[in-house]
Amino acid sequence: MMEKVDEKLSAKFANMAFVCACLVASIHVCGEWRVVANGIAQIAVPFFFLASGFFLAGHTDEKGWWRRETLKRVRTLLVPLAFWCVFGTLWGALWTAIANHLAGRPLGDSISFCNGEWVPGVGILWFMRTLFGYVVISPIIVWTLRRFGWLLPMGLYVIYWTVYSFVLPSCSESAYEFLYYVVSLEGLAYFTTGICFRLKEVPSSLRWMSADYCKVPLAFVAIVLLASHLLYANISGEVVVDLKHYHYLFTMWVLFSMMPERRWPKWLVGSAFAIYLLHCQVNVIGQIVVKRLSIDGTLVGFISRWVIVVMGAIVVANLLKRFCPRFAAGVFGGR
Repeated sequence: MMEKVDEKLSAKFANMAFVCACLVASIHVCGEWRVVANGIAQIAVPFFFLASGFFLAGHTDEKGWWRRETLKRVRTLLVPLAFWCVFGTLWGALWTAIANHLAGRPLGDSISFCNGEWVPGVGILWFMRTLFGYVVISPIIVWTLRRFGWLLPMGLYVIYWTVYSFVLPSCSESAYEFLYYVVSLEGLAYFTTGICFRLKEVPSSLRWMSADYCKVPLAFVAIVLLASHLLYANISGEVVVDLKHYHYLFTMWVLFSMMPERRWPKWLVGSAFAIYLLHCQVNVIGQIVVKRLSIDGTLVGFISRWVIVVMGAIVVANLLKRFCPRFAAGVFGGR
Protein backbone atom coordinates (compact mmCIF):
# COMPACT_ATOMS: atom_id res chain seq x y z
CA MET A 1 0.00 0.00 0.00
CA MET A 2 1.24 3.48 -0.87
CA GLU A 3 2.35 5.81 1.91
CA LYS A 4 -0.45 7.94 3.33
CA VAL A 5 -0.47 11.70 2.69
CA ASP A 6 0.82 13.49 5.78
CA GLU A 7 -1.48 15.86 7.65
CA LYS A 8 0.34 19.04 6.63
CA LEU A 9 0.11 18.26 2.92
CA SER A 10 -3.51 17.19 3.31
CA ALA A 11 -4.27 20.51 5.03
CA LYS A 12 -2.66 22.45 2.17
CA PHE A 13 -4.83 20.59 -0.35
CA ALA A 14 -7.99 21.23 1.69
CA ASN A 15 -7.23 24.94 2.10
CA MET A 16 -6.33 25.31 -1.57
CA ALA A 17 -9.56 23.54 -2.59
CA PHE A 18 -11.60 26.07 -0.61
CA VAL A 19 -9.73 28.99 -2.21
CA CYS A 20 -10.24 27.52 -5.68
CA ALA A 21 -13.96 26.96 -5.06
CA CYS A 22 -14.25 30.65 -4.18
CA LEU A 23 -12.32 31.51 -7.35
CA VAL A 24 -14.74 29.43 -9.46
CA ALA A 25 -17.63 31.35 -7.89
CA SER A 26 -15.92 34.65 -8.75
CA ILE A 27 -15.74 33.65 -12.43
CA HIS A 28 -19.50 33.22 -12.71
CA VAL A 29 -20.55 36.32 -10.76
CA CYS A 30 -17.97 38.81 -12.07
CA GLY A 31 -20.28 40.31 -14.72
CA GLU A 32 -18.44 43.17 -16.42
CA TRP A 33 -15.38 42.61 -14.23
CA ARG A 34 -13.84 40.04 -16.55
CA VAL A 35 -10.41 40.89 -15.24
CA VAL A 36 -11.27 38.52 -12.38
CA ALA A 37 -12.45 35.65 -14.58
CA ASN A 38 -9.45 36.01 -16.89
CA GLY A 39 -6.93 36.25 -14.06
CA ILE A 40 -5.88 33.97 -11.24
CA ALA A 41 -9.35 32.41 -11.02
CA GLN A 42 -8.49 30.37 -14.11
CA ILE A 43 -6.24 28.06 -12.07
CA ALA A 44 -9.18 26.77 -10.02
CA VAL A 45 -10.58 23.95 -12.18
CA PRO A 46 -7.11 22.77 -13.29
CA PHE A 47 -6.19 22.47 -9.61
CA PHE A 48 -9.25 20.28 -8.97
CA PHE A 49 -8.15 17.97 -11.80
CA LEU A 50 -4.60 17.83 -10.44
CA ALA A 51 -5.71 17.16 -6.85
CA SER A 52 -8.12 14.44 -8.02
CA GLY A 53 -5.32 12.67 -9.88
CA PHE A 54 -2.99 12.99 -6.90
CA PHE A 55 -5.38 11.36 -4.44
CA LEU A 56 -6.51 8.68 -6.91
CA ALA A 57 -2.87 7.66 -7.43
CA GLY A 58 -2.61 6.82 -3.72
CA HIS A 59 -4.76 3.73 -4.33
CA THR A 60 -3.19 2.40 -7.53
CA ASP A 61 -1.05 -0.17 -5.69
CA GLU A 62 -4.08 -1.71 -3.99
CA LYS A 63 -5.74 -4.85 -5.31
CA GLY A 64 -8.97 -4.09 -7.21
CA TRP A 65 -8.37 -0.34 -6.94
CA TRP A 66 -9.88 0.61 -10.30
CA ARG A 67 -13.27 -1.01 -9.70
CA ARG A 68 -13.46 0.30 -6.15
CA GLU A 69 -12.42 3.86 -7.02
CA THR A 70 -14.73 4.00 -10.05
CA LEU A 71 -17.73 2.87 -8.01
CA LYS A 72 -16.79 5.36 -5.30
CA ARG A 73 -16.89 8.18 -7.83
CA VAL A 74 -20.33 7.15 -9.00
CA ARG A 75 -21.40 8.16 -5.49
CA THR A 76 -19.13 11.20 -5.13
CA LEU A 77 -19.45 12.60 -8.67
CA LEU A 78 -22.33 11.19 -10.73
CA VAL A 79 -25.00 11.20 -8.02
CA PRO A 80 -24.37 14.87 -7.07
CA LEU A 81 -24.10 15.74 -10.78
CA ALA A 82 -27.50 14.21 -11.53
CA PHE A 83 -29.18 15.83 -8.52
CA TRP A 84 -27.81 19.34 -9.02
CA CYS A 85 -28.48 19.26 -12.76
CA VAL A 86 -32.14 18.52 -12.06
CA PHE A 87 -32.31 21.00 -9.20
CA GLY A 88 -30.48 23.68 -11.20
CA THR A 89 -32.82 23.23 -14.15
CA LEU A 90 -35.93 23.54 -12.00
CA TRP A 91 -34.47 26.43 -10.00
CA GLY A 92 -33.59 28.34 -13.17
CA ALA A 93 -36.98 27.62 -14.70
CA LEU A 94 -38.73 28.88 -11.55
CA TRP A 95 -36.93 32.22 -11.54
CA THR A 96 -37.32 32.63 -15.31
CA ALA A 97 -41.05 31.99 -14.98
CA ILE A 98 -41.28 34.57 -12.17
CA ALA A 99 -39.43 37.13 -14.31
CA ASN A 100 -41.68 36.36 -17.27
CA HIS A 101 -44.78 36.80 -15.11
CA LEU A 102 -43.57 40.16 -13.79
CA ALA A 103 -42.75 41.31 -17.33
CA GLY A 104 -46.08 40.12 -18.76
CA ARG A 105 -44.49 37.47 -20.97
CA PRO A 106 -45.60 33.82 -21.29
CA LEU A 107 -44.33 31.84 -18.28
CA GLY A 108 -42.38 29.37 -20.44
CA ASP A 109 -40.59 32.02 -22.49
CA SER A 110 -36.76 31.58 -22.61
CA ILE A 111 -36.80 28.53 -20.30
CA SER A 112 -34.04 26.13 -21.35
CA PHE A 113 -33.27 22.63 -20.13
CA CYS A 114 -29.72 22.61 -21.44
CA ASN A 115 -27.17 25.21 -20.45
CA GLY A 116 -24.38 24.35 -22.88
CA GLU A 117 -21.06 22.64 -22.27
CA TRP A 118 -22.65 19.28 -23.06
CA VAL A 119 -24.34 18.99 -19.66
CA PRO A 120 -28.16 19.20 -19.36
CA GLY A 121 -29.31 21.68 -16.76
CA VAL A 122 -26.17 23.20 -15.24
CA GLY A 123 -23.32 23.56 -17.71
CA ILE A 124 -20.74 24.61 -15.13
CA LEU A 125 -20.80 21.09 -13.66
CA TRP A 126 -19.03 19.69 -16.74
CA PHE A 127 -15.93 19.15 -14.59
CA MET A 128 -17.59 16.31 -12.67
CA ARG A 129 -18.59 14.40 -15.77
CA THR A 130 -15.21 14.84 -17.42
CA LEU A 131 -13.34 13.85 -14.24
CA PHE A 132 -15.36 10.64 -14.01
CA GLY A 133 -14.26 9.82 -17.57
CA TYR A 134 -10.63 10.28 -16.56
CA VAL A 135 -11.11 7.91 -13.62
CA VAL A 136 -12.53 5.30 -16.00
CA ILE A 137 -9.43 5.47 -18.22
CA SER A 138 -7.02 5.91 -15.30
CA PRO A 139 -5.48 2.39 -15.58
CA ILE A 140 -4.20 3.36 -19.04
CA ILE A 141 -2.77 6.61 -17.66
CA VAL A 142 -1.11 4.84 -14.71
CA TRP A 143 0.34 2.10 -16.94
CA THR A 144 1.83 4.71 -19.30
CA LEU A 145 3.16 6.84 -16.45
CA ARG A 146 4.99 3.92 -14.88
CA ARG A 147 6.90 3.45 -18.13
CA PHE A 148 7.46 6.98 -19.34
CA GLY A 149 7.26 9.05 -16.14
CA TRP A 150 7.16 12.82 -16.55
CA LEU A 151 7.37 12.52 -20.34
CA LEU A 152 3.62 11.76 -20.41
CA PRO A 153 2.31 14.92 -18.70
CA MET A 154 4.92 17.00 -20.55
CA GLY A 155 3.71 15.57 -23.85
CA LEU A 156 0.08 16.22 -22.91
CA TYR A 157 0.91 19.85 -22.06
CA VAL A 158 2.52 20.34 -25.48
CA ILE A 159 -0.52 18.80 -27.20
CA TYR A 160 -3.11 20.83 -25.32
CA TRP A 161 -1.15 24.09 -25.62
CA THR A 162 -0.95 23.51 -29.37
CA VAL A 163 -4.62 22.58 -29.75
CA TYR A 164 -5.89 25.42 -27.55
CA SER A 165 -3.66 28.01 -29.23
CA PHE A 166 -4.08 27.06 -32.87
CA VAL A 167 -7.05 24.69 -33.28
CA LEU A 168 -9.78 25.86 -30.89
CA PRO A 169 -9.90 29.48 -32.12
CA SER A 170 -10.99 28.29 -35.58
CA CYS A 171 -13.46 25.61 -34.41
CA SER A 172 -17.24 25.81 -34.59
CA GLU A 173 -19.04 26.43 -31.30
CA SER A 174 -20.12 22.81 -30.91
CA ALA A 175 -16.63 21.50 -31.71
CA TYR A 176 -15.12 24.01 -29.29
CA GLU A 177 -17.43 22.90 -26.46
CA PHE A 178 -16.70 19.25 -27.17
CA LEU A 179 -12.93 19.70 -27.14
CA TYR A 180 -12.89 22.08 -24.18
CA TYR A 181 -15.56 20.61 -21.90
CA VAL A 182 -15.81 16.91 -22.85
CA VAL A 183 -12.34 15.85 -23.96
CA SER A 184 -10.66 18.73 -22.06
CA LEU A 185 -7.02 18.16 -22.94
CA GLU A 186 -6.18 20.75 -20.29
CA GLY A 187 -7.97 18.75 -17.60
CA LEU A 188 -6.33 15.51 -18.76
CA ALA A 189 -2.87 17.10 -18.57
CA TYR A 190 -3.45 18.35 -15.01
CA PHE A 191 -5.09 15.07 -13.90
CA THR A 192 -2.09 13.15 -15.24
CA THR A 193 0.29 15.59 -13.54
CA GLY A 194 -1.45 14.93 -10.21
CA ILE A 195 -0.96 11.18 -10.63
CA CYS A 196 2.67 11.72 -11.62
CA PHE A 197 3.35 13.84 -8.53
CA ARG A 198 2.22 10.88 -6.41
CA LEU A 199 3.83 8.03 -8.32
CA LYS A 200 7.08 9.64 -9.45
CA GLU A 201 9.63 11.86 -7.76
CA VAL A 202 9.46 15.54 -8.57
CA PRO A 203 12.29 16.40 -10.98
CA SER A 204 15.28 17.83 -9.13
CA SER A 205 15.11 20.90 -11.37
CA LEU A 206 11.77 21.81 -9.73
CA ARG A 207 12.41 21.00 -6.06
CA TRP A 208 14.01 24.37 -5.34
CA MET A 209 10.60 26.00 -6.00
CA SER A 210 9.29 24.50 -2.74
CA ALA A 211 11.92 26.18 -0.57
CA ASP A 212 10.71 28.87 1.85
CA TYR A 213 13.19 31.43 0.55
CA CYS A 214 11.67 31.12 -2.94
CA LYS A 215 8.06 31.88 -2.01
CA VAL A 216 8.20 35.69 -2.17
CA PRO A 217 10.29 35.93 -5.39
CA LEU A 218 8.14 33.31 -7.11
CA ALA A 219 4.94 35.06 -6.01
CA PHE A 220 6.29 38.30 -7.51
CA VAL A 221 7.06 36.54 -10.81
CA ALA A 222 3.57 34.99 -10.85
CA ILE A 223 1.96 38.41 -10.28
CA VAL A 224 4.03 39.93 -13.10
CA LEU A 225 3.00 37.13 -15.48
CA LEU A 226 -0.67 37.51 -14.56
CA ALA A 227 -0.52 41.30 -14.91
CA SER A 228 1.13 41.07 -18.33
CA HIS A 229 -1.51 38.58 -19.46
CA LEU A 230 -4.37 40.81 -18.34
CA LEU A 231 -2.75 43.97 -19.74
CA TYR A 232 -2.34 42.33 -23.14
CA ALA A 233 -5.96 41.15 -23.00
CA ASN A 234 -7.20 44.67 -22.25
CA ILE A 235 -5.08 46.22 -25.01
CA SER A 236 -6.24 43.72 -27.61
CA GLY A 237 -9.83 43.97 -26.45
CA GLU A 238 -10.32 40.23 -26.13
CA VAL A 239 -9.55 37.34 -23.83
CA VAL A 240 -6.14 35.89 -24.60
CA VAL A 241 -6.93 32.27 -23.84
CA ASP A 242 -3.73 30.71 -25.12
CA LEU A 243 -1.40 32.87 -23.02
CA LYS A 244 -2.70 31.55 -19.73
CA HIS A 245 -1.68 27.98 -20.49
CA TYR A 246 1.99 28.91 -20.42
CA HIS A 247 2.17 30.17 -16.87
CA TYR A 248 -0.88 29.04 -14.89
CA LEU A 249 0.68 25.77 -13.72
CA PHE A 250 3.50 27.89 -12.30
CA THR A 251 0.99 30.26 -10.65
CA MET A 252 -0.87 27.29 -9.15
CA TRP A 253 2.38 25.92 -7.73
CA VAL A 254 3.20 29.27 -6.13
CA LEU A 255 -0.25 29.69 -4.58
CA PHE A 256 -0.25 26.12 -3.27
CA SER A 257 3.16 26.59 -1.65
CA MET A 258 1.76 29.61 0.22
CA MET A 259 -1.18 27.68 1.68
CA PRO A 260 -1.03 27.16 5.49
CA GLU A 261 -0.03 23.72 6.72
CA ARG A 262 -2.78 23.86 9.31
CA ARG A 263 -6.29 23.05 8.11
CA TRP A 264 -8.82 25.85 8.30
CA PRO A 265 -12.10 25.18 10.23
CA LYS A 266 -14.03 22.15 8.99
CA TRP A 267 -17.24 24.14 8.41
CA LEU A 268 -15.25 26.31 6.02
CA VAL A 269 -13.06 23.92 4.00
CA GLY A 270 -15.78 21.28 4.15
CA SER A 271 -18.00 23.62 2.13
CA ALA A 272 -15.68 23.83 -0.89
CA PHE A 273 -17.62 21.31 -2.99
CA ALA A 274 -20.91 22.91 -1.97
CA ILE A 275 -19.67 26.32 -3.14
CA TYR A 276 -18.83 24.80 -6.52
CA LEU A 277 -22.23 23.09 -6.77
CA LEU A 278 -24.41 25.90 -5.41
CA HIS A 279 -22.85 29.19 -6.40
CA CYS A 280 -24.90 29.72 -9.57
CA GLN A 281 -28.16 29.00 -7.73
CA VAL A 282 -27.30 31.37 -4.88
CA ASN A 283 -26.17 33.95 -7.44
CA VAL A 284 -29.83 34.48 -8.38
CA ILE A 285 -30.34 35.92 -4.92
CA GLY A 286 -27.16 37.96 -5.23
CA GLN A 287 -28.32 39.48 -8.51
CA ILE A 288 -31.62 40.54 -6.97
CA VAL A 289 -29.85 42.15 -4.01
CA VAL A 290 -27.34 44.19 -6.04
CA LYS A 291 -30.04 45.37 -8.44
CA ARG A 292 -32.25 46.50 -5.58
CA LEU A 293 -29.25 48.38 -4.15
CA SER A 294 -28.49 49.89 -7.61
CA ILE A 295 -24.88 48.69 -7.51
CA ASP A 296 -25.09 46.13 -10.33
CA GLY A 297 -22.14 46.41 -12.72
CA THR A 298 -19.90 48.15 -10.19
CA LEU A 299 -16.93 46.75 -8.33
CA VAL A 300 -18.89 46.99 -5.08
CA GLY A 301 -21.72 45.07 -6.74
CA PHE A 302 -19.38 42.32 -7.90
CA ILE A 303 -17.79 41.95 -4.46
CA SER A 304 -21.25 41.95 -2.83
CA ARG A 305 -22.54 39.22 -5.14
CA TRP A 306 -19.41 37.17 -4.60
CA VAL A 307 -19.70 37.41 -0.80
CA ILE A 308 -23.42 36.54 -0.95
CA VAL A 309 -22.73 33.54 -3.19
CA VAL A 310 -19.87 32.13 -1.10
CA MET A 311 -21.47 32.74 2.29
CA GLY A 312 -24.87 31.57 1.06
CA ALA A 313 -23.43 28.27 -0.17
CA ILE A 314 -21.54 27.78 3.10
CA VAL A 315 -24.68 28.42 5.16
CA VAL A 316 -26.85 26.09 3.04
CA ALA A 317 -24.23 23.33 3.11
CA ASN A 318 -23.76 23.46 6.89
CA LEU A 319 -27.50 23.64 7.57
CA LEU A 320 -28.10 20.58 5.40
CA LYS A 321 -25.25 18.70 7.08
CA ARG A 322 -26.61 19.66 10.51
CA PHE A 323 -30.30 18.89 10.03
CA CYS A 324 -30.36 16.49 7.03
CA PRO A 325 -27.02 14.65 7.24
CA ARG A 326 -28.00 11.68 5.06
CA PHE A 327 -29.45 13.90 2.34
CA ALA A 328 -26.39 16.17 2.49
CA ALA A 329 -24.06 13.18 2.25
CA GLY A 330 -25.82 12.12 -0.95
CA VAL A 331 -26.03 15.47 -2.75
CA PHE A 332 -22.53 16.56 -1.71
CA GLY A 333 -20.91 13.22 -2.48
CA GLY A 334 -20.04 12.46 1.14
CA ARG A 335 -17.98 15.63 1.49
